[in-house]
Amino acid sequence: CKAEIEIPEGRYAGTRGERPDIEPIINLGSKCGLDDPEAVLYLYNLAGTLGLDVISLGGVLAFAMELTQRGILTGEDSDGIDLTWGNAEAMEAMTVRIARREGLGAVLAEGTRRAAEIIGRGAAAYAHHSKGMELTGYDPRGLMGSALGYAVSTRGGDFTSVYAAPEYRWTPEEGRAWFGTPAAVDRLDTEGKGALVRRSMLVSAAIDALGLCKVPLLSVVGDFSLENEAALVSALTSREWSAGDLLRAGERTVVLERLYNLRHGASRADDDLPDRFVEERVTSPGPTQGMTVDIQPMVADFYAAMGWDEEGRPTAETLERLGIEAGGLGDVGWPKSH
Repeated sequence: CKAEIEIPEGRYAGTRGERPDIEPIINLGSKCGLDDPEAVLYLYNLAGTLGLDVISLGGVLAFAMELTQRGILTGEDSDGIDLTWGNAEAMEAMTVRIARREGLGAVLAEGTRRAAEIIGRGAAAYAHHSKGMELTGYDPRGLMGSALGYAVSTRGGDFTSVYAAPEYRWTPEEGRAWFGTPAAVDRLDTEGKGALVRRSMLVSAAIDALGLCKVPLLSVVGDFSLENEAALVSALTSREWSAGDLLRAGERTVVLERLYNLRHGASRADDDLPDRFVEERVTSPGPTQGMTVDIQPMVADFYAAMGWDEEGRPTAETLERLGIEAGGLGDVGWPKSH
């Protein structure tokens, strides 16, 4: 994912640090209209030095730039910083203000959801997040599995806890064998995405629990079977592990995370996408032209695949199957029959 870099000349001469992986490049680069690779490298390492999450930083800077384009934010709001698309100097200045919580930076430091609430004036329509987390580099209108992952992920708008790579890497035959329909691995089709995202999420949780990196396993190799991981764990421990054992461990993790969120006030309403991706069609030419995301039927499909009820609550049967104690779960609104 990374390499050491040094910029020898130009405005950013002397910059030393790491090369980012693809999501920060997208969020600081194309999402902000910035086409200078050296500026992206500099801003990425500046964010790391200041202790800022670079994907959320890119998302919130792009948010501020669009608000500026639309006249919702003015130069007076930004203390004269020219937040127009691709302005690397303005991005640098605002990044420092975010870290110091100065002026508009103090508002943007809250993230797009809270910042939109503070700014008002219709800003929420341009705040691209799920559960308060800025989206990574992928427009959900072109990846239905990733769109569903954004919506139902425990953490919100990230990709690493879902990693729905089969939707654009697997063959139709693999889609039918694993998920019951070849449409599951058509990135522009909504059919079968509940089963695909379930598998992706459970495998991701299992691999996280093992402390392994998903990039070589799920991106490079593209193996979602957990057979290799089970062999590894069996060799390192005193018991035999099957792929099914690891998948069940991943499911327990995901369900426990879900129960935690429900206990603290989450609901089905949080499993959603920004209105823009549901209502506004893609206008640029290409295979996604005219696309939106019909998200709620996919959410319902995912709940069914997970053994959750229509409100996204793991059923008593699911908890029993996973060996999770149901005591006290009435606090999150289970029907009495549960």
